[in-house]
Amino acid sequence: KIINKKYLDENDRHKLLSEISILKQMDHPNILKLYEFFQDSKRYFLVTDKYRATLASGYKFATTHKTNFLRLCNGGELFERIAEEQFFSEQDAANIIKQVLSAINYCHSRNIVHRDLKPANVKVRPDGMVKVLDFGLAKALAPDPLADLSNSPTLS
Repeated sequence: KIINKKYLDENDRHKLLSEISILKQMDHPNILKLYEFFQDSKRYFLVTDKYRATLASGYKFATTHKTNFLRLCNGGELFERIAEEQFFSEQDAANIIKQVLSAINYCHSRNIVHRDLKPANVKVRPDGMVKVLDFGLAKALAPDPLADLSNSPTLS
């Protein structure tokens, strides 16, 4: 994906760089993989897996300058599938939610919260493989030293 810098205000640039920073930390089969990020004076270049369409999806430049984005994906948004199919078998629903929860558990284990989990931010391939996308609102939290019981004076 190539993003033209002239369409980014300071707030959009900050959101994009924050999202990139978080995605660089992610390595899970159900989370969009960012392989490489670089920039020149005019553009940002992002190399992701085949679900390339989702970075910066909430930023105004994504909707006003769609020619800068590739909407390539084998499959579609979970939201679209829900609208089309209207119901899922218990097995299909369980498969999807298991993968979404696996991705979110992975994030939480790294002190990252997604904060925008919804069907539009989940892609589902025809074979049922799920990817959680759009980490534009995600936050990396400082580890809670009280959450680690090995620091407890009663266990020392």
